[in-house]
Amino acid sequence: MKLYAQYGSGPGTKITEALQRGLIEGVIMGAKDESASFQREFMKKLLQAHSSARVLFDPQFYACFIATKDRARLGGLWGEDSHGYGEGGGYFRPLRRRDLEKESDAVREIERCLSYQSQLPVDALISPNIVIRRSLDSMEAAIAKTFIRLSAERRDVVAPGKPVLATLAVSSQALADRSELLAFLDDITLLDNPPDGFYLLLESQESTVPNTLAEPDMLARWMLLNRAFKVNGFEVVNGYSDLLSPYLGAAGGDAGAAGWHGTLKSFSLDRFEPLDGRKGRASARYTSTKLLKSIKWSELESVGGVFPEVWNNLPCDAFFRDLDEDSEPSLSHQALQNWESLQAMNRLLAVPGDPTAAIQACHAALNEAQATYAAINERGLTLRDKSNSQHLPAIKEEINSFVRLAELSGGDSTQ
Repeated sequence: MKLYAQYGSGPGTKITEALQRGLIEGVIMGAKDESASFQREFMKKLLQAHSSARVLFDPQFYACFIATKDRARLGGLWGEDSHGYGEGGGYFRPLRRRDLEKESDAVREIERCLSYQSQLPVDALISPNIVIRRSLDSMEAAIAKTFIRLSAERRDVVAPGKPVLATLAVSSQALADRSELLAFLDDITLLDNPPDGFYLLLESQESTVPNTLAEPDMLARWMLLNRAFKVNGFEVVNGYSDLLSPYLGAAGGDAGAAGWHGTLKSFSLDRFEPLDGRKGRASARYTSTKLLKSIKWSELESVGGVFPEVWNNLPCDAFFRDLDEDSEPSLSHQALQNWESLQAMNRLLAVPGDPTAAIQACHAALNEAQATYAAINERGLTLRDKSNSQHLPAIKEEINSFVRLAELSGGDSTQ
């Protein structure tokens, strides 16, 4: 499974250094985070230095309903030198659901968005869509299916020959009904003129990385989407997937993505909503391939000395070792270390062409992580909620649920 950087504000040299180190294979630009002119120049320079890097552009059209609110945080989507209507070839504007209920409405918005992207140095186009938040049998879902159905057709008009990925953005709540999900998948995998692939986004209730999988079947159904699209011949790119990327790769996904802020590791429309209060700076974290999780830097200092196996023994560990007293790794170094860890986990769990073996690899890694956590607990070392082992039984059950949904073998009853 490939790993892409999920672009956000303050990229600095993180992406270019990650490409130089071979930690990522590309980047998914975010329309919100910089001006249009900055992003064009960034892409151009990136490809000049790394011609093999894959560059995609998430139009973030799904924020169009939030754009009707006062103080919505739209950044480069709306304003001077932005992607908004009236800014010279832009595509974004505030919309309400009634503005998209006719097929002609979808045609107009898709063509504007794809025309804009066709002027960018991207490897493939990402067709716009809205987020399905409540049900796959709803007006929202009907609009989303229309956008997916028209994505290749309008690509053929705007940029013939260019690959197009259709956005499918959906909340975990909307995936809850199994029969609705299977019917929805039938509708969009049997199109006469389908897209080349899908850009999958699973909306979380909060714009932070979930420390446990509290919502039942969230991961299982995300894995099922990857499996269903892959067996039907589509490319599958998962946005904002971070630590769930390896399991999506085991289900057949082609790529996952993660950034350096919490809002770039879990997809949520909260990052576009008006800001309600100020959020404090996040603590430095280290991603351990052995624990299949990130832990606080302060916890790594105490646990890593007793249990050296929580260290990855990979090059980016150097950013976390032998720091001066009262200092901590920079955000850039945390991003590089996280990408390096995700890449290692992707390689560990993905078994191309053999989903049963991939599922077995997932369970083996989860069991090994559980044993390490148990040893840590026996020594009386305490890890806090966002660092402890609560995620392991939840992920095991999610994988077993996926196995049942996809009618595969490879489940594990060990909890």
